[in-house]
Amino acid sequence: MTAFGVLVLAMSLGMVAMVLRNIFGAPHRRGILAGRVAMLVFAGLAAYFLMIAHQGKVRQGNPDAIFAAQRYMIGSVLAMLLSAYSVGVQRRKLDRKPAAGNPQPPTSEV
Repeated sequence: MTAFGVLVLAMSLGMVAMVLRNIFGAPHRRGILAGRVAMLVFAGLAAYFLMIAHQGKVRQGNPDAIFAAQRYMIGSVLAMLLSAYSVGVQRRKLDRKPAAGNPQPPTSEV
């Protein structure tokens, strides 16, 4: 594996870890920011792999390399969708969480 491949793998694993933390972890405002950063990273990776696949087709490149680039592009798009979902999960968790200084008023029963 090349150095670029190791870098892409490390970046992807780090972003997927943040996305899973957003989905399964406690609510936090930085989770929304982390999810948006993950979306941008995966969108950039998908665009890069799209460019690689397109250049391979234009230059009559190796079909196996084109197929691999297309697979990585699809994986990046799916990871981007998962990170967008994690942002929504964090927002819903934050909306449900009551403010620390403002407890819910007791309901009055008549």
